Amino acid sequence: MPIPLQVLIIAIALSADAMAVSLSAGTTLTPQFILKKALLMALFFGAFQAIMPVIGWTAGIKILDLVKNWDHWVAGALLAGVGIKMIHESFSKDDDETSPKKDFFAWSTLFVLAIATSIDALAVGLSFSAIGLHGGAEVFCAALGIGAVTFSLSLASVFAGFKGAAFFGNKMELAGGFILIAMALHVVF
Repeated sequence: MPIPLQVLIIAIALSADAMAVSLSAGTTLTPQFILKKALLMALFFGAFQAIMPVIGWTAGIKILDLVKNWDHWVAGALLAGVGIKMIHESFSKDDDETSPKKDFFAWSTLFVLAIATSIDALAVGLSFSAIGLHGGAEVFCAALGIGAVTFSLSLASVFAGFKGAAFFGNKMELAGGFILIAMALHVVF
């Protein structure tokens, strides 16, 4: 399998968490803010997915043993926390259109979600170092590919979540919360 195809497969796999969060976040949007917020989320997720492999590769094999023991716990806890909050909010919403919705798109929230969804990309970067990718150009090209794929899939997922919420209402946000908790359990176990 040629290297670009391997990077594409890795990028799609790494994007799964960001796609699920983006889908869930899309359920909370209103039509007037969809494009701006979808682009913002996709940019955060794509950038973190591109940066983390480079950080992991730079850190090298010495840190691999330390990170692999706890990375899944951190990612799992962050995703579960967001999922539980979504489920709670799906039951506490009233029908008043003026009631505030969860702001997945606040910079602080995006930062936490971007870290939670890109910890596995850090591990991929560590594996790049472990398998002997010593050329920076290879790693940077792979990281850019991972970031671009994540950006694209996250953007599409926000729009899919928005459309699903318009059709299914609060049930879509409830489902999104359960998806995040399931992802957290998968990451931990």
